[in-house]
Amino acid sequence: MTLSASSKFVLPAAIACGIVFAVMTVPLAVMGESQVGIRIEEESFFNGKLRDVAAPYVVFATLISFGAGISVAALTRLQQLSSNSLNDKNKLAQLEKNLLHKEKFLEEFKLSESRLQALGLSSFLNDQSMVKDSSELKISTAVSE
Repeated sequence: MTLSASSKFVLPAAIACGIVFAVMTVPLAVMGESQVGIRIEEESFFNGKLRDVAAPYVVFATLISFGAGISVAALTRLQQLSSNSLNDKNKLAQLEKNLLHKEKFLEEFKLSESRLQALGLSSFLNDQSMVKDSSELKISTAVSE
């Protein structure tokens, strides 16, 4: 079974969201009947059962779980983009290698004997007057260094 591109990062995010929400709300479900007393600076702020203050806690747990889901989706997408970038870099390197190989082949073809003969430039192949004397060649290379 293959997943679509959006499912590849939505599904893990939804699972993470559900797990975080479950972990945060299980204690509330287990200890819901417990008596709670909330005091701020020796003043009683709330006295009652834990279920009576559950609504704000569930809202908090929901926000945290959505944040976890969004984070997982973003990280999954970032990992996918990184993988795509690496694949693109590898393809680019391969294309550059192929291009250099083809450029080298074209240069060899431009200077090949069969091409020069086809263009009617075979006189350049056999003409010894075009070749410099070896002493001149040595002098010119020594001067250029």
